[in-house]
Amino acid sequence: MAFRLLVVAFLVGFAFPQDKEMGEARKFKILFAGKRGSDREKRFIQLLLPKFGRVDAISLEQLDARSAAPYDVVVADWERRYAHGGYQEKKPKLKLDENFAKPIVMIGAIAGEIQRRSKIDSFEMGLNNEAHGMRLDHPIFKGPLDPKLEHTLVPTPEKYRKGPGGKEMPAQLETWIVQNGQVTKEIDYGLVSTPYGFEDSPDAESISGGSNSRAGKAVALGRHGNFFLWGFAGDPGQMTESARKVFVNAICYMKRFDGRKPLAPVVSQARETVFIWIEWLRDTPGVKVPEWAMKYFPKDVREETELKPDRLEAWYRENYEWICPTGEGLGADPDLKALKVSNRKPEFWEAVLARLAKDEKDEVAWRLVGRCHGKSLKTAAEVKGWVEENRTWLFFTDVGGYRWIVDEYAKKK
Repeated sequence: MAFRLLVVAFLVGFAFPQDKEMGEARKFKILFAGKRGSDREKRFIQLLLPKFGRVDAISLEQLDARSAAPYDVVVADWERRYAHGGYQEKKPKLKLDENFAKPIVMIGAIAGEIQRRSKIDSFEMGLNNEAHGMRLDHPIFKGPLDPKLEHTLVPTPEKYRKGPGGKEMPAQLETWIVQNGQVTKEIDYGLVSTPYGFEDSPDAESISGGSNSRAGKAVALGRHGNFFLWGFAGDPGQMTESARKVFVNAICYMKRFDGRKPLAPVVSQARETVFIWIEWLRDTPGVKVPEWAMKYFPKDVREETELKPDRLEAWYRENYEWICPTGEGLGADPDLKALKVSNRKPEFWEAVLARLAKDEKDEVAWRLVGRCHGKSLKTAAEVKGWVEENRTWLFFTDVGGYRWIVDEYAKKK
């Protein structure tokens, strides 16, 4: 049962805008699911209540599709992990099932714990107080509230340069202070999610990175389907004024994604991940090849390259458009390689249809359909009909299983 929290605006310690700045969003109904009776709960409610028409609260552990149904957006939070000194395992007893389709903004560590159907994962619990790589044209930075972001240039950490695209990063990063507090004494580390393949489906967007110890392009603010990651762990009392406004904007932005569950749950690793594995090998020169390398690189690749980092990198760059799971890591699809056709570009279906037009039983074409389609198509006419019907809305996803999927949401518009 949700409890209506009657917190009047004058108790709030922040300067709130007038209701008119919220526009139609003032009518939204918000459910805060967190740690009942905590100071964090109180601070979030104090932030939200003057902005929205209705704000109720329940325990995060009670959240499900039924309890969320009456609301426009859910905000999910939990208690601190470092509140008593060292890290304490305080995961909520909750796993949202596949029926959960309500827009939800997830704060900090729980984003990778309470659900497993989106690209929002627990890549690293090491997010600090600063954001960088912000997409300032994104709606969460535009309104309904007008945040005035203060930017500071900082040197780009060398560790960022080891990931895909890291070498092209500028010498300095423009950062935005999201929250204030000493990590971990006053504020917990936040969460960043895996950047590799994050945006390979039309329902996923990386909106901002953040200062972390693993990857420069790791996602600190992002969305996949009805799930939104607010990776920073601070409560509204620790957020900067601009961050509080962006947070409220993110809630408003998410309302439009009611019922829009992720198009493709994560089942694979993106092809660009191979370059991370290669960097791991580079970091251990002269050391016996680690056992994990036997699982990540297929036997034929290991034999051809002898697992030498430079040769591995050259091999994967040469075969990049043909990469797919092989059962023992990421290798090259032999049929794609023979045809010199990418599995992730529209030319794939042109090549398949051309072969089936010549021979309806073409074995190569049917192997490719089986690998990259994922559904049962039994005749050449069915393949052609499916492609022609869905061509406008087709997309290819690595992390969704190295297959072509229809954007059903766009198709219904």
